[in-house]
Amino acid sequence: MWLIYAFSSTSLYALGEVFQKKGSHFKEEHTELKLLVWFGIFSFIFSLLLKAFGLVDMSFNIFTMISDNPGVILSPLFYALSLILCFLSFKLVPVSVIAPITCMEGAFTFFGVVMMYIFLGKTDEILQSVTLLKLILIILSFTGIYLCGLIQNKIENKEENKILANGKFLIKSGYFAIIGIVLALLSAVLDSASSLTDIYFLGDIADSYEYIYTHGIIVFVFVVIVYFVLWAIESKPYNPFKRTEIPKMLGSGCDSLAMILYMLAVSKNPIFTNIIVSGFCAFTVLFSRIILKEKLEKRQEVCVLFTIVCILVFAVLDEVL
Repeated sequence: MWLIYAFSSTSLYALGEVFQKKGSHFKEEHTELKLLVWFGIFSFIFSLLLKAFGLVDMSFNIFTMISDNPGVILSPLFYALSLILCFLSFKLVPVSVIAPITCMEGAFTFFGVVMMYIFLGKTDEILQSVTLLKLILIILSFTGIYLCGLIQNKIENKEENKILANGKFLIKSGYFAIIGIVLALLSAVLDSASSLTDIYFLGDIADSYEYIYTHGIIVFVFVVIVYFVLWAIESKPYNPFKRTEIPKMLGSGCDSLAMILYMLAVSKNPIFTNIIVSGFCAFTVLFSRIILKEKLEKRQEVCVLFTIVCILVFAVLDEVL
């Protein structure tokens, strides 16, 4: 079942990135905060639905969860900050450059899990799960993801690059590309820290839905604070329900649902879920062609197919071996 959750999460993360790209207008200020506002709205909605459908008991007290496991507040904060940095990097560097960097979160998390399990004395679980063939497939899948991003970088829209090169957005020193890449790398590190926190606490908390509910509510509270900060910066309240904000809504909705499915997958398979989900970069390129009508070169099609095959073979091996 974890495979279904993981693949569904991968597809939704890719769709979310495509719509977020569509909603990230380079001439619009504070896009990164506006995207986060919609993410917070959906986190709250999905949290309420968990209670409405009886997956979380109506008597469940979020404050009890936090007092018993105070570290649970770290994951949503890490993730929200990683989103802000990722969305901010969109304004400094073309998205096709950012995607393969943020996808390295899967590699960071995988090696972080290995180190965590060794530290916690769970070496036997690592030795039973990690094989040489799986490691080779992990390396091959990340190679395919990265090559796909590099090829896209070469065919990225030149007008967009020209606008960025003029230094009109945030950075006027000419070093926008370096700063954008650093922000994307920090985003991947924070995302990995969020994932490692999830893995750690989902191993100790019996009801994963209660953890997901708590995660969503904390994200919402953080985003409410961000909303008032945005209001103060722009001297007027942001209206997320305008027609022009539909791409942001779709992107954040897909991203929020993907997060829930990801945590369900992690609760069942904490070691390899991130490897599967990290393949969303290749799916992003594929969906970009379908939804945004972007061009996809033959060599990109080969990279996408190669990456998907590696991930599928990896998933089958994990079930068989």
